[in-house]
Amino acid sequence: MRITGGEKRGLKLISPRGDEIRPTSEKVRQAVFNILYDRIQGCVFADLCCGTGIMSFEALSRGAERAVLVDPSSRARETVNRNLDRTGYRDRVSFKTGNAEASLGSVPFSPDQLTIVYVDPPYANHRLYQRLFKELDTRTGENKLILVMEHPRELDLSDGVFLKIQRTRQYGEKKITIFTSPSVIW
Repeated sequence: MRITGGEKRGLKLISPRGDEIRPTSEKVRQAVFNILYDRIQGCVFADLCCGTGIMSFEALSRGAERAVLVDPSSRARETVNRNLDRTGYRDRVSFKTGNAEASLGSVPFSPDQLTIVYVDPPYANHRLYQRLFKELDTRTGENKLILVMEHPRELDLSDGVFLKIQRTRQYGEKKITIFTSPSVIW
């Protein structure tokens, strides 16, 4: 697994064997960052269910100011720590052990700085998406938010969502849906 763009392009990162942590594929990472290209510079990037941290390292490599990584797994924490040593981004990253929706309180939201939240939970946990929407609804207000969700293609995320869907892309069995808060001009 390697970083695909920015100042650390080509840097190889650690990805543990097994199915416990499944990093986002290179093709999907490139597609997401091609869509978000002009919005990454200076943003706060929150990676919920971060696994290896690859999405945050991609964002930092492309100019994100800082990143908040969240994962309940001690194996993820160990992997992220090893990858922080490789990237040199330790001073720009905070890691929170816990579940995605409870950890949203540690993500800085602001009307002055864009926050991009990337969520790629275990696909069997369909209810997590709605719990995240509910939690984000209480925190968004006038804040600038882009929410990127990786999910199974059969899961419809359009019902009852307060955020505006800007893009949906399908990659095999998975989909990427990008939402924005009302204060973000797409």
